[in-house]
Amino acid sequence: MLPISPDRHTITDSGVLHWAQSVYRALNKALSLGEPIGQNAALVYNQFTQDNTNGVLIRIGAAGGTEVYNWPAPNVGIAINHGLQRQPIGFITCDIDAGGIIYRTVSPPTADTIVLACTSGVANATVYIF
Repeated sequence: MLPISPDRHTITDSGVLHWAQSVYRALNKALSLGEPIGQNAALVYNQFTQDNTNGVLIRIGAAGGTEVYNWPAPNVGIAINHGLQRQPIGFITCDIDAGGIIYRTVSPPTADTIVLACTSGVANATVYIF
């Protein structure tokens, strides 16, 4: 039995459509943290859509960089608006191009933000917040 891809012609409720598309992708393509939709000047993916898991991929650039979020300085936190509408459980570093450790500061995450810091100000990283 092959599942049929849901679309706006068969499902008009946007919430049900998003759920049905997520189930369809999980059955046909497996689970995905996100789909890349943009690249920076170095051709590294820096923008992502939220896919069929309950988290978001965020790119954080080196201090003074051109990404939406940039480390202010080594060991200085940056508030990231994750958009999950719930307190995140945590985060995973998916990609980092320099030595450094990314960590959550003592500020507890909220339904809107999480404050992360990095021991290196020159690291570019992608984190998955879930």
